[in-house]
Amino acid sequence: MLAGRRAIVTGASRGIGLSISKSLAELGASVTLLARDSDALYDNIRNLAKPENQEHKFVSYNLLDLARGKEPENHGFLIEALNESSILVNCAGTTTNTLLARAPESTIVDTLGTNLVAPVILSKLAIKPFTKIAKSQEQKPVIVNVSSVLSFTGLTSPGTTVYAASKAGLLGFTKSLADELRGTIRVNSVLPALVKETDMGKKAPAGNNFPVIQMEDAVNNTIELITDESLNGQLLIADGKGHRFLEPAS
Repeated sequence: MLAGRRAIVTGASRGIGLSISKSLAELGASVTLLARDSDALYDNIRNLAKPENQEHKFVSYNLLDLARGKEPENHGFLIEALNESSILVNCAGTTTNTLLARAPESTIVDTLGTNLVAPVILSKLAIKPFTKIAKSQEQKPVIVNVSSVLSFTGLTSPGTTVYAASKAGLLGFTKSLADELRGTIRVNSVLPALVKETDMGKKAPAGNNFPVIQMEDAVNNTIELITDESLNGQLLIADGKGHRFLEPAS
């Protein structure tokens, strides 16, 4: 299904990002894993499927550097990865479990930087190479932003104010960028519920009423937004309560 295409996935050292990467590889895509932990990335690429004899790669990169306007030594590898890709999954994220009144300003800035600013800048960097690919090949490049049900579904939880703000920002960004790019590059967002297998899921307070889904559900909904070329500017809720978008498809 995705043979001949390359995807770059952030937050791919573990959790949802790694699981999405595995699924993309199984569908035939070559995958570039991006995260800070180079040891984990090295191990992960060796375990990705290669049904189409793909070449998987990784880039060790701190997205906070990107959000802060810095260009680390390996920035060129990031640009090279984007130039080769036609799929970008912005999955890297960090959460907070602190009431806003007690949250250090540095935590607020870092959370917004990782969850919102970095995906915006990565998407900006992807526009030129993705547009070039769209014009030269029979492919419609796609960006998928991994948001959260805490973003704008009415679900709230004390201590996640900054996290919710960052993930809600991704929704507005997704809709606006999809309109701006006018279908040359599709842009969608998935809003997963709590996935117990992730670090965030393991840190969730006991007794909360969060909807819980399996990792497979989060991954499958993301893959749908990548592979269904009729979907653009869509916000897909993945909370185990049926297949639905945050608002009707236009």
